[in-house]
Amino acid sequence: MTVTPGVVAGSPTLVSVDPDAQDVPLVNRSVTGAAGSQQLLWPEIRPGETTLTIAGAIPVGAKPATLAVAAGNPTLWFARVLRRRLIDAGIEVTGSAVDADDIDVGAGFRPNPDSGAILYTYRSHPLSEIVQPLLKESINLYGEAVQRLNASGPLPHTNDQALEGMKQRLLLWGVPADGSQLVDGSGLSRRDVLAADTLLTVLVRMYDPAGMSPWMTALPIAGVDGTLAARMRGTPAENNVRAKTGTMSNVRSLTGYVRARDGETLAFVIMVNNFEGTGAQAIAAIDAIAVRLASFSRTNP
Repeated sequence: MTVTPGVVAGSPTLVSVDPDAQDVPLVNRSVTGAAGSQQLLWPEIRPGETTLTIAGAIPVGAKPATLAVAAGNPTLWFARVLRRRLIDAGIEVTGSAVDADDIDVGAGFRPNPDSGAILYTYRSHPLSEIVQPLLKESINLYGEAVQRLNASGPLPHTNDQALEGMKQRLLLWGVPADGSQLVDGSGLSRRDVLAADTLLTVLVRMYDPAGMSPWMTALPIAGVDGTLAARMRGTPAENNVRAKTGTMSNVRSLTGYVRARDGETLAFVIMVNNFEGTGAQAIAAIDAIAVRLASFSRTNP
């Protein structure tokens, strides 16, 4: 969507949206600020709400600002877009777009996936491709979606089913039940806790000596790409360490692989929780450990 300032300070802004977003309920609370003032605009969709609110300010004379807004309910978004595209193509559509999960069972109707006719099947990109931006750029939304692949049983799969599937997988890999507590796929919840040994088990299990598996190629490379692109440059860890970062308030972590000075591959797990000091200082300490591992030699200490 695009936010255009008014002609004078204090006047309302003009908000325009893409055609596919025409059906989204919108409240515009943004205002026009004084010339030269700070521009600060943001979208809001609170949990449980369907209305999108645009708030903040944009100064007089500023260029129109473009905001990219995530769909709060992807299923409902898809239904709305499909409805609009059908109407634009001259196909009569009655009723409004709804999420199947929101249909009142008491109304006497509930969609049955087994009784309908398949109109179209969309095949996503393979997991080997999806995991690349997931790990390289640490995209939380991808993590939530990919986690559902751990689920089994009837559709639609729930978060609880996916978590149970992940738990069973870890048990098969030898991770004890008390080695992890997970409540989501992104790791953003403060209730997510993992033992270092749990992550080490995953690293050993997923390791590919050739370095060509989707898992290995998706991990960020120090000084090269992803979330490690600007880290450990000019050190023995550059273009060497392959590891996933973890970042939250007072939490920094790095987990992956490094090739030591004699060519030996080491798996490592570094977690820093509730640290004193700045996040930059914590990252510097973590990077120093990774560089030390890259310089390590069993035969020539």
